[in-house]
Amino acid sequence: QRTIYSKYEFKPAFVTEGESVGYVLECENYGQEFKKDDFLKFNLLLFGKTIMYFHQFMEAFLALGVKGLGKERGKYRIVSVTNSLNKTIYFEGKYDISQYQVLRLYDYVVYRQKQTQNCKIENQLVFKTPLTLKYNGIFLMEYQVWPILKAISRRIFMLDCYEGIYNHYYQMEKFRTPEIKYQEHNIISVRRYSERKNQSMVLKGIKGYFLVEEWYPENLPLLFAGELIHIGKNTSFGFGRYRIK
Repeated sequence: QRTIYSKYEFKPAFVTEGESVGYVLECENYGQEFKKDDFLKFNLLLFGKTIMYFHQFMEAFLALGVKGLGKERGKYRIVSVTNSLNKTIYFEGKYDISQYQVLRLYDYVVYRQKQTQNCKIENQLVFKTPLTLKYNGIFLMEYQVWPILKAISRRIFMLDCYEGIYNHYYQMEKFRTPEIKYQEHNIISVRRYSERKNQSMVLKGIKGYFLVEEWYPENLPLLFAGELIHIGKNTSFGFGRYRIK
């Protein structure tokens, strides 16, 4: 319960479901069949108090490899685990826990700002995974900048509440918002099986990219933060991941 469904310290009024914001599982390989010697790479992001449960996640993944997955109970082994800086935490059964380092969202934003100081930022935002975002009670069927910025702000607020940091909801009324000049997207469906509900489920979202005339300086810190934390619904399954080119 404390790893997968851990509770908010302060639960926001708009949160009606029990879904935890403490982790994100990133995997853009949607294959359903794997053969012997195939590799599968994925990222596990842990936030706030969930960070301390890294070992429990590792033990679960290791145990599943022994038990096997799928109808044929296909067995696997974990070859290696690296941190965000590509330093090895686990390799062939041996841990180097000194490489398990905690980074802040602020550090990532500063890193991205420095990275883009000496190069021109393209005014293109690309969604690497489907976005499922509701605005004014309606799921978006095309990209809109203001709802996306609001969603990032909302996600940061949720993470603060999860960790027990009392913060006011991010004030954005004075933000300038660029217009979208062009966009392309498709509706993507991802099928998953819920062991808890004992049924197959289909998760849907829009995947593609859009162009704006210009990003305003006040937009960029939020946009960089959103790259890491994901936005919208189904973020635990990796939805809502994007990148500013």
